[in-house]
Amino acid sequence: MSKRNKYSKEGIHRQSRKYSMIWIYPEGSKREVDYFEYFKNISSRIKVVINNDTNNEQQKNRSANKWLLDQYAKKPKTIDKAVGDSVWFVIDVDRKSKEDIYDLQTNVKDDKIAEVIISNPCLEIWLLYHCQDENIPKSSCQALKNTLQEITNGKNHPLDLLPRINNAVKLAKECDPNPNHFFPNPDSACYSKVYRLIEHIKANSTTEEFNVFLEKTLPKKLAEYRQKNTSKNSGN
Repeated sequence: MSKRNKYSKEGIHRQSRKYSMIWIYPEGSKREVDYFEYFKNISSRIKVVINNDTNNEQQKNRSANKWLLDQYAKKPKTIDKAVGDSVWFVIDVDRKSKEDIYDLQTNVKDDKIAEVIISNPCLEIWLLYHCQDENIPKSSCQALKNTLQEITNGKNHPLDLLPRINNAVKLAKECDPNPNHFFPNPDSACYSKVYRLIEHIKANSTTEEFNVFLEKTLPKKLAEYRQKNTSKNSGN
């Protein structure tokens, strides 16, 4: 029995896999999905998979926590700690109770490959870190959206922001009120733990690959995006 298991299709796959999987579970925002999409082909050493369907009616009709846990329960059996696989829940604090957040953490904390990362109050604070030099006082999600729109003059597509991701990581770390706690006081200044996921992606790709991503891949994709938008607008 053990030999058959050892040489099963799944067993061979695990032993021969040369890359680690990074499973990202955003809670539902299309902006989050669009942002993380660009990390999919950053390195041959990692494979980034985003588990989200922003058009799924079931997702819209469930609480974010319930949807995330349901999706996590369906995670592939090929997830393997031995090759460095990891799972990341990316959630916002706004419109979510403290109890819900702790419930999610409680349900996944025993799985050593899963981590809950929070943006307080929402992902926009992480996006603002790409173009800010200091933390922002406690603000509503709508206020952050307005600030992001104003600072960037509306140019806040992920491709506009990602070239400054190192700035975002540095500032988010400096402004983290408690790096050792997954959920610091939500009444403190705005903060985002997304930097932990980006650091993980950087650590599992090479410095050269990440530099190519910043200096070549992103500018090329941004040029393509702007050309596509220019063509679309000229056709109206």
